[in-house]
Amino acid sequence: MKITQITPPTVEPVTLAEARDHLKLDTSGSPASHPDDDLVESLISAARDRAESYTRRTFCQATWEFYLDRFPAENYIEIPRPPLISITSLKYTLWDGSEESLTENTDFVVDTVSHYGRIVLEYSKTWPTHTLHPSNPIKIRFVAGYASTSSPADYRENVPKVFKQAILLIVGHLYNHREDTIVGVNMMSIPKGAEWLMDGKRAIKI
Repeated sequence: MKITQITPPTVEPVTLAEARDHLKLDTSGSPASHPDDDLVESLISAARDRAESYTRRTFCQATWEFYLDRFPAENYIEIPRPPLISITSLKYTLWDGSEESLTENTDFVVDTVSHYGRIVLEYSKTWPTHTLHPSNPIKIRFVAGYASTSSPADYRENVPKVFKQAILLIVGHLYNHREDTIVGVNMMSIPKGAEWLMDGKRAIKI
């Protein structure tokens, strides 16, 4: 099993202004700015990535690809990195390298309500029984994150506040320990306060 992010989020759950305020950075002047703004933006991205990895979730809308070696015995496939928004495609590669697809609402339906979103076989349908390619033959492209309910879309609006606060705590930790930090690389540990906030919200099998 393998999962890869295809399209990263276009916004971060925490804004630069929110991070500045949390860090108590002076942005007086016109235009309001701070010499560390570029660094802080990088730290927000790194903190969000670390929080998503810790919770096994997706916060702001992003596109992923999920690979499987075989179809399951069950009539459904659980999709990682919840919450699931939609399934873009479900394709599988045969032993000879040719590719086939399954079609939503014909071969399967999409469950976005369950704790982990699911692809569920339609009535009377079964998974393909062809001989598959030996390595990662099943490829599911999907969109995950906390969906926007606004127009135009605001992909950060429905991210739970507990995750935003945890991200701010991680940003503060990274900012105050820059000598131990490589931007873009996940730290081995995160602040205990951030862990406490996120522990009850980790995506687990139920």
